[in-house]
Amino acid sequence: MRETVRKIDPAAAFCGEVPSESCNDVLDAHYTSSFAADAPIWQVVYHDYIQLFGGMHWMEQEPLPIGRHWLLGHMNQLSGSYGFASADIRPEAIQWNLDLLRCHHEFARPYLGYGEMLRPPAVSGDLPTLTGKGDDGPHTAQAVEGTAWRAPDGSVGIFFFNFHDQLHQFTWKKDVAEIAGFDTSKRLQMTQWTAEQGESLLKQVNGGNVSDTTSIAPRGLIALKREVIQ
Repeated sequence: MRETVRKIDPAAAFCGEVPSESCNDVLDAHYTSSFAADAPIWQVVYHDYIQLFGGMHWMEQEPLPIGRHWLLGHMNQLSGSYGFASADIRPEAIQWNLDLLRCHHEFARPYLGYGEMLRPPAVSGDLPTLTGKGDDGPHTAQAVEGTAWRAPDGSVGIFFFNFHDQLHQFTWKKDVAEIAGFDTSKRLQMTQWTAEQGESLLKQVNGGNVSDTTSIAPRGLIALKREVIQ
């Protein structure tokens, strides 16, 4: 079947439900809607080899599970298949969902879609611990989490999401020399994506240990790209 369909459409993709290593040689993607564990073992091993898509369906289950799916490289659907957010929170819930989807489509896909997961940036600050409720069990996380990825072109993407409904200031650090090879001898161009302005060039920095202290809006995201200046 796979060979026949590919003759009709070489770009056709085969998807299954629930990640299964035994199917990786015949499937291109897996649907997944829950977390088996806090450690993203599957993404670390297989993310740049096979796609993961889905995410939580119910906006009532808060941004923690939906935002974490996005950070961990799942291609989110528009949540609400089995129940949208209540009327009092619906506009803002739809907005941050759309921001996640837009960022993935316009900027983050080489990383969150096709990238190799790197060690995540260290996030510190006066950040509360949140516990999200949901049918797949409670998920506990720091209010702001981040992930880092190496795209097929070698550039590095760094992403943060604020699960909380309050603005937070935080400090993050990431060694981009590890795995990605961006040591201090490399001069890097930093690019940022925002929902308001799209993609824009920021400053140039040296490789090695990079860090910053910044603020992130309630339910807000930060999307950064670093690439070697030729």
